[in-house]
Amino acid sequence: MANKLESATALLQQQTALAKFGEFALTSDDLNAILQEACRRVCSGLRTDLAKVMELQEDGRTLLVRAGVGWQPGVVGAATSVANDQTFDGEALRTQEPVVCSDVSSADPERVAPFVREHAVKSFVNVNILGDAVGPSYGILEVDCLERRDFSQDDINFLRTYANLLAVAIERRKAGAELQRRADENERLFKELQHRIKNNLQILTSLVNFQSRRSADAVARDELSKVGQRITALSLVHEKLYRLGQVESIELGSYLGDIARPLLRLYEESAGTIRLVHEAEWIEVPPQLAITLGLVTNEFVTNSLKYAFGDRGGTIGIELKKQGERSISLELWDDGKGIASGASRGSGMDLIEALARPIAGELEWSIASGVRLKMLIATKKPRG
Repeated sequence: MANKLESATALLQQQTALAKFGEFALTSDDLNAILQEACRRVCSGLRTDLAKVMELQEDGRTLLVRAGVGWQPGVVGAATSVANDQTFDGEALRTQEPVVCSDVSSADPERVAPFVREHAVKSFVNVNILGDAVGPSYGILEVDCLERRDFSQDDINFLRTYANLLAVAIERRKAGAELQRRADENERLFKELQHRIKNNLQILTSLVNFQSRRSADAVARDELSKVGQRITALSLVHEKLYRLGQVESIELGSYLGDIARPLLRLYEESAGTIRLVHEAEWIEVPPQLAITLGLVTNEFVTNSLKYAFGDRGGTIGIELKKQGERSISLELWDDGKGIASGASRGSGMDLIEALARPIAGELEWSIASGVRLKMLIATKKPRG
């Protein structure tokens, strides 16, 4: 009766230890800690003197002691065993079945690793730690005793369960490492692509500016200058994406300000002192929407600088606000002379409308006192 009670108590302790180790193995990302914890728990659960995890190396025949408890210094991380047809370790890997040696002293010395004999191990049992579906085994989990012992089937099952938990944890970590490697590679390729796009756009801008300077025709120079400014607006998006290392969104307010400020400096001699009023809430939008609104802003600010003020100076405004959870409003304005009633609209306004109409749910011009453009843009599709 006492033996049955002791056996039931031991079994309950083993099951509790397995449950706790399973939680640890499936939440920790530190493989060394997982392997070491497995050794500690199987040593305690089976009441043995020594335990170790041996990792199969790339040559397919060398096992390295990767983790262990009870061993002398210099064993863990350095000692090795040969896995071939003559050794107990090789048998465990080959058959993928538990291998028990109840009396090391009577076994062929060639079958036991030298460091195991040097520690005066009398008995041991080892089990295979499975690899993935197509690869070799990860290695071996083994417990060793300094006294002769006959391991029971319950002991072997307990050890085997630990080995299976280790296999799952190792495979999970390998999969996580591979996903991280792919993510890092994708990030590297993304940054390289953004860098190349940014460089190409800068080259394009330089070529356009070069042709503009060489042109003797004032109209051609003006049109080439506009093209260069539009390319710069595109380049700013890619520069921000590259610097932030992201692709999903860009902060719109600062981007529109980055477009407007260089234009003011470019025209300050011909348009007098121009002040920029830039009021923008923090709003992130997809890059394509940012590009479109950047081009609209570029055209509006350029037109204001060229036609609104003469040489008396004035103010240009950019106001960006959230409108509920799914829309934003963008208002562009200047306090210049406006457009006289009945005057024909310029090509700049036509281009702005062509850009804005596909994205703006509402688009409203005011031209009486200065020029003002207000747009309402949906940033998210309504829930259907």
